[in-house]
Amino acid sequence: MATATIPATDAAAALVPGFEEGGNLAIFREFSANSAVLRPETPAYPFIATEFTKATQDIINGGDPQGTLDAAVKAIDANIKSNGGYTQK
Repeated sequence: MATATIPATDAAAALVPGFEEGGNLAIFREFSANSAVLRPETPAYPFIATEFTKATQDIINGGDPQGTLDAAVKAIDANIKSNGGYTQK
């Protein structure tokens, strides 16, 4: 397990010792399958992720949660608007 990443498919898990069916690390695959949330399917995702990371750090460092999240939402909305809603033309 060179990357310490949970294999994403059954086929990949079969190739990684411990993650195969019944392996001692298989519980992590089960947990991931039941808990993971896929990222939004949008070209805006990199911007959204950056804003979310920044907001999280600001809150952790003592920032006002409501104000920080409101600012992040404004920035994300502005980005989407300035990019025409990321719709194909």
